Amino acid sequence: MDEYNHIDVGQHLGSNNRIIRLIKNRLELGNKTFKKEMPTDGTYKMIESVEECLDLALYLAAKIIELKDKEDAK
Repeated sequence: MDEYNHIDVGQHLGSNNRIIRLIKNRLELGNKTFKKEMPTDGTYKMIESVEECLDLALYLAAKIIELKDKEDAK
């Protein structure tokens, strides 16, 4: 994910603070992209949210395979 190379995730911080920083960075990107904050007014319906979760599962499965392949190649 080269798009994240420029993001400062605070390597000098603890893990929890690094996670919080990454989430904040993602929210800021969404604010710039969509020109508004994350809606909490029902804009996104349940089916859209569940579909996003499914997409996440796909990305995670692909990353697991990538990491296992790299480990097996050692």
